[in-house]
Amino acid sequence: MTHSPTALIADDEPMLREALARLVADLGPGTEVLEADSIAAAQDRLAVHPDVTLVVLDIALRLEVYPVKGLTIAGVTYDSLFQRELAASKDRWEGDVRYEHGPYLVQAEYIRARDGGVSARVTGQGAYLALGYTIEDKALGSGSLQPVVRVGFFDSDVDNDVPATGADEVVHYDVGVNYYLRGHEMKLQGSYQRQQFDDKTANNQVIVAAQVAY
Repeated sequence: MTHSPTALIADDEPMLREALARLVADLGPGTEVLEADSIAAAQDRLAVHPDVTLVVLDIALRLEVYPVKGLTIAGVTYDSLFQRELAASKDRWEGDVRYEHGPYLVQAEYIRARDGGVSARVTGQGAYLALGYTIEDKALGSGSLQPVVRVGFFDSDVDNDVPATGADEVVHYDVGVNYYLRGHEMKLQGSYQRQQFDDKTANNQVIVAAQVAY
């Protein structure tokens, strides 16, 4: 007698679990998919269902150091464990640095991603550098003004060109301003962004946003 396979998806993001569950369910007819939102919950599921034949599990780790006042250097890894041949397998490695002292702000980030199973793995990467200067002035009332410039790039597939879309390689330039009404809890933002693609016409856009945290 042949038993239908049983899979366990363990991730703390409900939407990601749902997407992975759909992918795994397509592996074969009658596949039963179990979900868990933590390691403890996954262990409970395995105790009740010892017949699980497939486990999809991701692990994330962030490390931060503060060598001098105002400087943060950090690294992040996010990796899929066990069945790395699945299309849902993904890895992320990220490094970022932020220096904020007085009115000055310097921030940069680099991320490298690897998605997909062994036979169809795609590697992408992206980075940006941002510079800002905060203006404290009584004429602004209780708020403060921060002009910001940023430049970055993104390549969704470093090993191949994707001429069909022309958008797999992009360099973006941003010029904007943040108006802080109450620190980072309440602010207004406005910016102009230009996206230059490798194989298609550049895109220009103006973005206006408001943010309130409570």
